[in-house]
Amino acid sequence: MGNLFNGIENGTIRKLIILLLPILVVCDLGVDVDSSLKFDGHINHIVAKAYSRIGILFRGFFSRDIAFLRKAYTVTLDPYWNMHQMFGPQSPHFIKYINFIENVQRHFTKRISSITELPYLERLAVMDLELLELRRIKTDLTMYFKIYNNLSALPSDYLACDNSVRTYHSRRKCEYIIQPFCDFVALS
Repeated sequence: MGNLFNGIENGTIRKLIILLLPILVVCDLGVDVDSSLKFDGHINHIVAKAYSRIGILFRGFFSRDIAFLRKAYTVTLDPYWNMHQMFGPQSPHFIKYINFIENVQRHFTKRISSITELPYLERLAVMDLELLELRRIKTDLTMYFKIYNNLSALPSDYLACDNSVRTYHSRRKCEYIIQPFCDFVALS
């Protein structure tokens, strides 16, 4: 609580007191971040929408042909994952988030009656899909390549490289990319 206005009006003193309520979730560039800087709500919302889209897909189409369902899945959910930046700079890095997102694809392949008895990796092979985690890794490596070769807006010195390490199988020096840490500058 704090006093916002102290004033005299018609001989009476007025105080306007404003209650400031804590903000629990902030949406910045389409990403929901809670007060403890976690993405639980954001990922829960995205996963719930993805399950909803899968339900609509299975209710809307009578066909259970694997090629058709694969195409419908990629047309329906691939743009959705990309729109919500599940692959890229804000991709989840906690195991619980990765598994939570992967369960959406696991659920989709499990609903196809002709392959429901197969293990998850075999269902993916039959459907010609890849793990969502693998897609995230490929996207991250592509981004590293673009930064390293000055093909992105980030400067190449954004990545620290260590070329003093020699590998066991080679006599030449190899450059290893060292993952950058966030430099936090406190404002005075």
